[in-house]
Amino acid sequence: MNIQFFLTGWLLSIVFLSLIRLKWAVALFVAYLMLVPYINLGIPGFGSGDNLIKLILVFGFFLEHRKQHTLKVSFKPYVPFIFYFSISLIMIPFQSSVPMGEMIDAWRKDVMNILLLPIVMYNLMRTDPSSVKLFRNTMIVCIFIAIGYGLFLTLLGGINPYIMYFLTLIDTEIDYEAYYDASGGGRLFGRISSVFIHPMTFALFIGLAFLYVFYIMKKIWKVVSITLFTAIGVMAVLCGVRSVIGGLAVAAIYYFVIGRNYRLMFGSILIGLIGMFVITFIPDLSDYLASIVDINNESGSVRGSSIEMRMNQLEGAIDEALANPLFGLGYGWTTYYQNMYGEHPICLCFESLLFVVICNSGIIGLLLWAYMIWRFMVTNYKLRLKQVVIVNALIVFYISYSFITGEYAYMKIFLVFYTLMLGESIEMILVPSPKNTKLIDNSSDYLLSMDRNSKS
Repeated sequence: MNIQFFLTGWLLSIVFLSLIRLKWAVALFVAYLMLVPYINLGIPGFGSGDNLIKLILVFGFFLEHRKQHTLKVSFKPYVPFIFYFSISLIMIPFQSSVPMGEMIDAWRKDVMNILLLPIVMYNLMRTDPSSVKLFRNTMIVCIFIAIGYGLFLTLLGGINPYIMYFLTLIDTEIDYEAYYDASGGGRLFGRISSVFIHPMTFALFIGLAFLYVFYIMKKIWKVVSITLFTAIGVMAVLCGVRSVIGGLAVAAIYYFVIGRNYRLMFGSILIGLIGMFVITFIPDLSDYLASIVDINNESGSVRGSSIEMRMNQLEGAIDEALANPLFGLGYGWTTYYQNMYGEHPICLCFESLLFVVICNSGIIGLLLWAYMIWRFMVTNYKLRLKQVVIVNALIVFYISYSFITGEYAYMKIFLVFYTLMLGESIEMILVPSPKNTKLIDNSSDYLLSMDRNSKS
């Protein structure tokens, strides 16, 4: 069967189900976003087509709940991100290094690409508790497929047949095959991208998946959770992107310290020491992991960024932003620059969230991101989420990972995992127990009152 024919059928099924069985449409779309790196409906004005499908999902949500007269939309968990995008839009007239039309168009695409799906998922789970389990099982399957295929790719020395097929459909000048290659660079298995085009995106997925499985481990079979933890942990070591280990380490420190989980901390340290001892008998892998703390890249066994190189890049980002230090050079300027001129002579591909924010939005952008992170954590506490420290560790990982690698459409994947965690806390409220079968009838009122109480 032609794979394009199959994918077209998959997308058309999502459109059809959006009008009759919304939760299945959303589940299929989440699976598509996680597992398929290419989407093209061929409709002018809607780019690749993913934002068009998200609009159809929004329409399906309003249509379904309008018929049932149960439409009660909540934006509470996403207020920090809505605030970020609102201020970013207000800043555009004060930025001039990117054409106004391109900034507004980039802003529109980002809002649709990042916020629409999570908001639909969240409100669907609030009104239909059965969707929580469906979305959970969908993501578990996606994790199994992505991690399983990633482990398989370690046997191929950096070759990725699945992605190579899709690259023939995408207009790109980047030689990904050479980038994935295992020869040279000190990466024993090459850079593994699994079902994603870029290994950095897959590494982000690995870290988010690890924290998500940790969050739901009591709701899934023990053999499933153990298998997933083991596979994700091994993949984090073998994927060829050291940043995922650093990001998870920062998230773990946050979880241990803020959550005061000292027993688990010492147990994790013990397991880590045993793992390090075993790895010393694998020289290539040992050199690769040791390069994580070789911040000056003095050994030269694994090619990567040194602290000196990063400081030069920071100076380069600051020099660029001096043209408009308060508001920055423009919404999406770093992407605009690379599309126009290629790599920056100093900042290269702007491989840090810090560089991106400094260049794009200046001092106000730095303050805006700091406020968004703080507000995100406060909101989660006010929503009284179950295991809120793990939920907040999710953004700690996302920020620390992006700080090391850049921000290449990471936020949309992060918000999907965050929304799934929100759903697990919603299910705790919605699903009735033998002692109180009225919970499911009163769930919408309870959630609304919870939102109102959180504002006080």
